[in-house]
Amino acid sequence: MIELKEKSFTAASYSVAAVLISFGGVLGRVGPLELLIMGFIEIIGYSLNEQVVYDRLGIFDAGGSTAIHTFGAYFGIAASLVLGDAVKPQAKAHSNYNSNIFGMIGTLFLWMFWPSFNSGFFPEHPYEKSLIITNTILSLTGSCLGTFIMTALLRHKFEMEDILNASLAGGVMIGTASGILVNPGTALCIGVFAGIISTLGFRYLQGKLENWIGLNDTCGINNLHGIPGILGGIIGAVIIASYGSTPLSNASQISYLPFYPQASTNLNSFGRTFYQQAGCQLAGVCISMGLGIAFGVLAGYLMRIVYAFKAE
Repeated sequence: MIELKEKSFTAASYSVAAVLISFGGVLGRVGPLELLIMGFIEIIGYSLNEQVVYDRLGIFDAGGSTAIHTFGAYFGIAASLVLGDAVKPQAKAHSNYNSNIFGMIGTLFLWMFWPSFNSGFFPEHPYEKSLIITNTILSLTGSCLGTFIMTALLRHKFEMEDILNASLAGGVMIGTASGILVNPGTALCIGVFAGIISTLGFRYLQGKLENWIGLNDTCGINNLHGIPGILGGIIGAVIIASYGSTPLSNASQISYLPFYPQASTNLNSFGRTFYQQAGCQLAGVCISMGLGIAFGVLAGYLMRIVYAFKAE
């Protein structure tokens, strides 16, 4: 029996978020049919990844830095690489005043609702929910600071591409750590770091990857979701490891002990130390990236076949 409740719809919306991230890697190159195939394959891959990293591995990933952003970004990147020169962009992507205005409206909405996104699985845990919201707001604020500083230094002006994207990187990078981090200064620093890294990616890395390996990353998902997602998972593992070698089952004095409602059991029941849990967190990052690439390759080949069939 399929049980429909608030948590089910929340989980479904998170899976859609991963698909939307992946779409950013192929927009402008394929049509609705190819996108439908891509979305169908990705939902299957995302569901498998969610079962592995949350229920089996038991990682804590409140905002989805690992399971949503890392998986979604590298699924889209793998699909884009497989499409390659066989499906080239119809025109060079460029922005104008009107598109920037609409883009800024979208960025503002994302900025405002990102704390709700990261805390969506904690409706019955007010302390964790408050902690996640606070850390996410601070990290987003930091990424705005880092983005504006870096884009002014690198481009000698405020570049809209950087501001519309990299200013959100703090919400991605703080995702895993948002529910286990109690130092507000650290959350702000993570956000600044995210803004700097993402801006550098848009300024230097994206063009180089296009020249080196032919990656047409239309929306720069590697810079906004991929790299910040991986670093967010690593930062979360480091924070958990910093709690020491105490077994989780004996650490009840830590009121913010990781508990992830998606998992079937509390992390205490795994019988791990914080060091062991940190290792599982890192494994979760690798698994999400690996499954994202594998399913992205599959989706890319299917889209390429359909595209070639339509062209005949």
